[in-house]
Amino acid sequence: MASLKLMKDRSTWHANVTKLDGTRTVINLKVPVRGIRPESIKKPGNKAFENSRIRAEEALKKHLQSMEDPYAAITAQKNIVRLKSGNVEKSVKLSELPELARELSDGSEAQKKAVEGRAKQFSVFMLEHKGKNVPITNVGVKDIQAFYDSLRESKSTFKRRVGELRRLFREYTPLGVRTPFDAKKKKDRLKIPDVIKADKELHRTPFTPDELTRIFAAAKGSRIYPLIVLAAGTGLRKGDLCTLEWKSVDLKAGMLRITPRKTEKHGKEVTIPIAPSVEQVLRKANSVGKYVFPDMAKLYLSGNTGEQTLRRELKSILVLALDGGEKKEVPALEKMAPAYAYVRCVEFIDGLSTTEKRKERFKDVARLYLLESYTYKRIHEKMGYSKSQISEALQVLEEGTGVQLRRNPKGGTKTKIQNLTTRIPEGRRYRQSVRDWHSFRTTWITEALKSGWSVADVQKVTGHAETAIVLENYFRPGEAHLKSLPIPASASI
Repeated sequence: MASLKLMKDRSTWHANVTKLDGTRTVINLKVPVRGIRPESIKKPGNKAFENSRIRAEEALKKHLQSMEDPYAAITAQKNIVRLKSGNVEKSVKLSELPELARELSDGSEAQKKAVEGRAKQFSVFMLEHKGKNVPITNVGVKDIQAFYDSLRESKSTFKRRVGELRRLFREYTPLGVRTPFDAKKKKDRLKIPDVIKADKELHRTPFTPDELTRIFAAAKGSRIYPLIVLAAGTGLRKGDLCTLEWKSVDLKAGMLRITPRKTEKHGKEVTIPIAPSVEQVLRKANSVGKYVFPDMAKLYLSGNTGEQTLRRELKSILVLALDGGEKKEVPALEKMAPAYAYVRCVEFIDGLSTTEKRKERFKDVARLYLLESYTYKRIHEKMGYSKSQISEALQVLEEGTGVQLRRNPKGGTKTKIQNLTTRIPEGRRYRQSVRDWHSFRTTWITEALKSGWSVADVQKVTGHAETAIVLENYFRPGEAHLKSLPIPASASI
């Protein structure tokens, strides 16, 4: 026989299974445990937990059938009886989606709130689009396509939103019912709106050798210094750096043999030569246990909060190292009386290509801040807008009108980090990171190709499956390198 099992500190469902030879074993059903776990598996949990339990039982049923277990038919029949007895997945309605989306999110409180807000936007749109609070099983491909077409997001934000909706629908659509995201025919699949498809993307900017020297000097003594040296010397991603295991390190042969986390399910291993600087850092690690850097592994594996901490620490070091050497030219802002500035802002807002709700927020902020001399706090108390929403509105209006609006513009570390490490691509609303941990990977690939490595050799180190990805997304040789190359014969005639 078989039964479901909840294992401590495991994120997926397991099961106790009796084999044909009479021995018992525990198998991983690879079904995520959702929601809030009850004290005992025999007790009911919240909606997300019970839905995941049902999916785990379906996975167990399939496993038993594949084993040709003589008890499989009996177990399957019991599951059918249990599902028909009343403990089934009820049809979720549109108005319930925001709360369920928050329940599914495993991020911080701020991230849960953001996920809930995006789900609420979808729910409100669908309630207006359908005219009533219908179950999500009544929402089809055309309905979701209409929601997509109403968005004007960046590609990264759009992909995140699509992923969240897909997860919601797959989690709360009753078993056996196909979701709008699972269309078999190509013509029935959801399409990215043209306005988002044409969105321009920026790629990471590689560091020059001089910049790397300054970064190493600024990072010396910090806890992420070893990771920075390894990132520059190996081209590994942030997650692979933090979770590097001693079994992957062969100092005697001078090689790293790693299965990257991103391609772990395919089992694709990469081989990286150990540079002298990397070897020096590895020999100084002297850690005992599974990981070379156990503290960094613990921080990274703690979730989104750990990743954000690593990103913030690196960007603070980048500002310390590069801010003096790279000054961003900021155009001078025109000073103008508040009333005239407000008129300029309204003209700019009316011409913006964005949602009416966002335009309304911009006008409210401009009116209260310029004409009524409200502070951020008073605007928040009167209108309910958060400090970040108010700040974003004033920043966009300043950049769009060229008029100085903020009474006390700041130039602290946060502003320096933003100016140094992010850019706004043409036609986009949001900034995109161009200098972060992944920039070291771009730097390694660029310098390897510049020094004579073949693309095939680079791919063996980076693990990229396609040459086009390496050349289009990572190779940034710069004008100085291109000028140093021999002039083609056709151009010297």
